Amino acid sequence: MAELSASARGEAAPSWHRGRRTAALACAIVAAVLLLPAALAHAIEAIPVEPNQEKIDITAKGELYEGRGDRLQIETAPSPDGYIGRMAVAASIPGTNPGWLVFALSNPTSERIVRWLVAPRYTLANSRVFWPILDAPRIAAVTPSLGFRPETLKSGRADMFRLNLEPGQTVTFAAEMSSQQVPRLNLWDPNAYQAKQQDRMLFNGVLLGITGLLAIFLTAIFAANHRAIFPATALVAWAALAYFC
Repeated sequence: MAELSASARGEAAPSWHRGRRTAALACAIVAAVLLLPAALAHAIEAIPVEPNQEKIDITAKGELYEGRGDRLQIETAPSPDGYIGRMAVAASIPGTNPGWLVFALSNPTSERIVRWLVAPRYTLANSRVFWPILDAPRIAAVTPSLGFRPETLKSGRADMFRLNLEPGQTVTFAAEMSSQQVPRLNLWDPNAYQAKQQDRMLFNGVLLGITGLLAIFLTAIFAANHRAIFPATALVAWAALAYFC
């Protein structure tokens, strides 16, 4: 009876070890399956730029990198032939730890495409309520994986860069952020952006005229009636006039 019991224990031990190995193998397979989509999702997908597209939201389609120090190393988007390279970008100021917004653009057409990369400064998004940063720069530099650095365009209301895409080309860009606040980054057709700015100037001119007339009218009424409500409204109108100017 004792010999039978020992034999049973000897047969159960290998079976128990085999069960542990099977469970460990199953856990490894499950972990690999769960981690595989994350690894594949890390690859940058190129954004196709069509000639008839007036505006593309880069912030929503780009990838944000933080805590990488003063040097960023990433993989580029696949080229038309499937080649994936690597690019290294150094920060504008050594020793800093800026954030990076990485995106890739592809030109599927047979013609050269020129676009403006615009990061507006005077926006309510991510400008903070206390001590707003409306006039602070948003993008310090833009580095491409191919070709020369984009030309910086002068503008008092936005950080603007000129991007050139050759026919059939796929380029990965790394935009160095000037602050920890993620900017609103858009890719504009130059003609569409200029038309929008002209419409905005016309709208601001109409508001400026209406506000100026209202301020003069309320000031004149206060001078004639001397009521307490009119100086307050007149001051508000003059403040709005100063803001639009």
